[in-house]
Amino acid sequence: MANSAPTLSQSLKFWLLFGLTSFGGPAAQIATMHEQLVDQKKWVSEADYQTGLTLAAVLPGPEAHQLATYLGWRLHGIRGAAGAAILFVIPSLLLISLIAALYSVNSDLKLIPNISLFLVPVAIALIGNAAVSMARKNRVGKRASAFIALVAAILIFTPVPAGIVVITGVVLSLLIPNAAKAFPAVMPAKDVRDAQIASRWSRKITLIA
Repeated sequence: MANSAPTLSQSLKFWLLFGLTSFGGPAAQIATMHEQLVDQKKWVSEADYQTGLTLAAVLPGPEAHQLATYLGWRLHGIRGAAGAAILFVIPSLLLISLIAALYSVNSDLKLIPNISLFLVPVAIALIGNAAVSMARKNRVGKRASAFIALVAAILIFTPVPAGIVVITGVVLSLLIPNAAKAFPAVMPAKDVRDAQIASRWSRKITLIA
């Protein structure tokens, strides 16, 4: 159960700090958002978070960014979505621009390869921890577990694009009787519309940024 919503100022401060300190790629960022917004701050309910995560997974675009935009929307409407979308990407954009500028000035700079060697294992550890954390928080039945294992095997051992796997999963969920009993419930139509609006704002803001 979520506590009273934060002020817009509090939310923007959170997204700015998150944009500056979130490492490990989408999986780690998604797990960190859950830990901070649902478990610690309790600004977002588990149901709202899972709704956003599901929609972010099936909508085109970067999943973690889509989720942040959706959560910003749930907290403060369009202003919250815009703030989350911008502050999620601007800090990393500025940092990577600075690194690129330094590298263009001196391509022999030893610091950048050394940073890469250090960050790669850290990123892998963060992703692994995020995967375990998400698995514990989203316990499902045997049929769903078998389906998850099948999808993982396809993604790891075949060249099938992830987008094709997602589309196939959506089609199968519509064709298989009682599929909803094995997987999380379908979200209300209002949440779908909200997420679509937030997604459109997210893409516009990303292009501008």
